Amino acid sequence: MNKNNTIIDMNDLFKKIAFHWPLYLIVVAVAVTGALSYLRYAKPRYLSSAKLYLKDDDKKGGGEEMDMLKSLSLFNNGKNIENEMEVLKSPILVGKVIQDNNFNIRYFKKGTVSNEELYEHNPLNLHFLTDSSQTGNYTLDVTPENGLLKIKSVDDASATPFTIHAGEPFTIRKDRFSISYDPVTAEQNVAFRIRIDSIPQLAYEKIEDIGTALVNRDATVIVVTYEDRVAKRTAHFLNALLDTYNEYTLDDKNRVALKTIRFLTVRIDSLKDELGFLERQEESFKVKRGITDIEGNSKLALEQEKQA
Repeated sequence: MNKNNTIIDMNDLFKKIAFHWPLYLIVVAVAVTGALSYLRYAKPRYLSSAKLYLKDDDKKGGGEEMDMLKSLSLFNNGKNIENEMEVLKSPILVGKVIQDNNFNIRYFKKGTVSNEELYEHNPLNLHFLTDSSQTGNYTLDVTPENGLLKIKSVDDASATPFTIHAGEPFTIRKDRFSISYDPVTAEQNVAFRIRIDSIPQLAYEKIEDIGTALVNRDATVIVVTYEDRVAKRTAHFLNALLDTYNEYTLDDKNRVALKTIRFLTVRIDSLKDELGFLERQEESFKVKRGITDIEGNSKLALEQEKQA
């Protein structure tokens, strides 16, 4: 009896599947279409990596002179590898990289479905006329029309679009900008979008894309990685980060050396004053005690004897 019930249930199941097969076909078709659409429009992320060698002050030697200088607290600045890894991901350092290289400005060619980011060969460039480190977040649509540029602030729906000449300064809220435009390299009837990000905010976002790791526990070599949606910007950002880090460490060493020189100079001047004071004390003591310069008097007596 149970066997017959099982057979009947299976038959009902297959009948239901056969009855609803168009629905299953639609679900499969939608899933395949969604997967293909994702592969078509999803933006890939690129990864660049570099190795950074850190000199170990504890292993590089330097003789007794270096050991004597290291005994001074001002010169004792041995590197801790973990600290240097954190410096590479510090907001101040990353913010300087962004500001010096204008990584907080992104350009897009507007499209029907999605916008295509332009990195190197874009026909327009935005320039800051105020302090870029204090600039807020902006999204601007730029449309070339009859030799002019039509500007619309996407962030402010109530803002009225306006037109400017290329290179003409304009103001949005508290910030001033200008946009240079090369119509020769631009496509016809193409509109653009410019994204301007706040540098402090973007710095914290970029830190999440930066990775640091030791090659091994016995080596002073760090692997630094960076991810981005634009392949060339991935390499450019990583190179700029390492260059800025090297400048920072060099400036830090120069500051330490300058402090050490100043400390030694002050100490030497102090010793000179102390020696001069001791010499004056000695001379005063000789005068009070009637002690004469025996060596000088002996030489004078010999000279007089020779002349006689």
